[in-house]
Amino acid sequence: MKKFFTFILLISLVAITSANHAAASQTWWGYYLATENRTATGYNAKATVSQAIFIPGNTGAAQGKTIKGVRLYMRSFAAISGLKVWISRSLPSAADKADYVQTMNMVDMNNGDESSESLGKQNDITLDKPYVIPAEGVYVGYTFTVRSTNADYGKHPTCVADGDVEGGLFMAKGSTWTDYSKKGKGHLALQVQLDGEFYNNALSPHDFGTQIVAKGGSVKVPIRVTNDGTATVKDFDYTVAIDGTTSAEKHVSLAQELANINESTTGTIELQAADRAVSQQVQVTITKVNGQPNESGHATATGKLNTLGESFERNVLVEEFTTEKCPNCPTMATMMKNTLNRYPQQAARVALVCHHSGFYTDQFTTSADNAYTWFYNNAGATYAPALMFDRYPYTEADKTGLKTPVIFASNSSEIIAYINHRLNTPAYLDLDAEAAFNADSTSVTVWVTAKRAQGYEVTPRLAVVLTENNIASTSQAGYSSTFYHAHVMRDINSTWGVDVDNWTDNQATYSYTFDLKNNWNRSNLQVVAYIGNYDSTDASNCVVENSVAVNPAAYTPASGDIDGDGTVNVSDATALVNKVLGEADYSNLKCDINGDGTVNVSDVTALISNILSKGN
Repeated sequence: MKKFFTFILLISLVAITSANHAAASQTWWGYYLATENRTATGYNAKATVSQAIFIPGNTGAAQGKTIKGVRLYMRSFAAISGLKVWISRSLPSAADKADYVQTMNMVDMNNGDESSESLGKQNDITLDKPYVIPAEGVYVGYTFTVRSTNADYGKHPTCVADGDVEGGLFMAKGSTWTDYSKKGKGHLALQVQLDGEFYNNALSPHDFGTQIVAKGGSVKVPIRVTNDGTATVKDFDYTVAIDGTTSAEKHVSLAQELANINESTTGTIELQAADRAVSQQVQVTITKVNGQPNESGHATATGKLNTLGESFERNVLVEEFTTEKCPNCPTMATMMKNTLNRYPQQAARVALVCHHSGFYTDQFTTSADNAYTWFYNNAGATYAPALMFDRYPYTEADKTGLKTPVIFASNSSEIIAYINHRLNTPAYLDLDAEAAFNADSTSVTVWVTAKRAQGYEVTPRLAVVLTENNIASTSQAGYSSTFYHAHVMRDINSTWGVDVDNWTDNQATYSYTFDLKNNWNRSNLQVVAYIGNYDSTDASNCVVENSVAVNPAAYTPASGDIDGDGTVNVSDATALVNKVLGEADYSNLKCDINGDGTVNVSDVTALISNILSKGN
């Protein structure tokens, strides 16, 4: 009887273990998922070209596994020759220099396009010799020679899917390699067949950088997670360790289930602020996946939580994607105008900018407008009308695992709800701005003063935009009479803003001068400045922290009365010196004595000369 119970116990233990660990098996792994549409890229040149992905060897599902096959997608062979598949610890100068190379018999392979949305055809290649992934990881790719660029399949022979993924696309023309993982070209349509023991419930989180929160509050953090197992991931539990103290488990249900190995999405965790201003190291550990213990070898992500002792009142930057070719855009513009008229208190704290892109382009489109289509989840499918509120990512993650700040609002209630949400969110940066025309109104100079909360350590980006209102359209789709465009972006200091790193006592200044075109109506110009984060790899991590809108003032020569006591004398020179040293906060319009758009020691010299010439 004792042996019988021992046998039953053994069987139970085996069953429990089997519920969590998968048996030795094979699976296809890659950044590309079979459910994704395929487009194509290339160099549009007759040359030997290579393309590859990088497989990390020390984390994730590929750790310790053996590559037994490669799956790739090929367009027409009429334009290429000499196909070779290879594996290498480093990117090779030529296919034959790789650690492993296999020359393909192209006669036996599939080629052509499945459809206009799925370019290329699938080929599963069995390796002549299996390749064990080393701890340092490997590159897997293929090389061929383009012989003709007469057709699109010769100009763009490499099959990719939309969405940038770290390690997802390396390309070379000849021996010169470029990492395109973060350059908006998508990720390579390639997978490898892995052999080994795979876990069922395994999920790895990605590091989440520095998060900022007000004292006594909390912050919701989007954290990217990757499925390292064979089971579909529906939810997970996690703990938070801050300075050695670990929280109780918390639960997250994923809006997008992860059905494929190496598939990623974004979940939202919550971090609690300290009761004082402090910077703390944070570790987030995924403890359970689908209610089972997390088997991933990389279950912990790290970041930093900066609790700040102060915050500022927020203004909201509202950006609208629109074009004259968009028949529904006038309706959105009218709805936005009516909403702000209905809520004047909120409207006073809204800065508006319109980007003429998203649905073709028109006469008002700038290069920056085109660049901002990247916000449609790294230049995914675009549409108009569309909106962004402080570039905050309200939408759920898509198949790339990234959220997008671009959304559509169907009525005024939705618009004001988004605005109120941002207005009620504390800001940790503050902006003040002044703007003025020069003497002949051929330029506008803008002075911006930024303030940051004590303990704010992130280097923000500052953008300054010149907009124009009340521009009559010549050909607005969807509008029978004359439509007047508002908040059209005419110019910007820099598409993605400039780093603000000249802080003194948590205050920084910046100035910029716009040269004006003759056809811009000076009476309708407005300046919008905004400051916040910029992450070139993630469109959802570019949230605007604060903004301000001002109308340029008419040109008025600086009188020199800096302290405003009605006279110009040595006390004004002292006040201006304090302004230059950052020890006083006088108007830039008053302090720019020589009218060159900046306030510095040359203005002190000019003021002293004026005082001496008048005998004051």
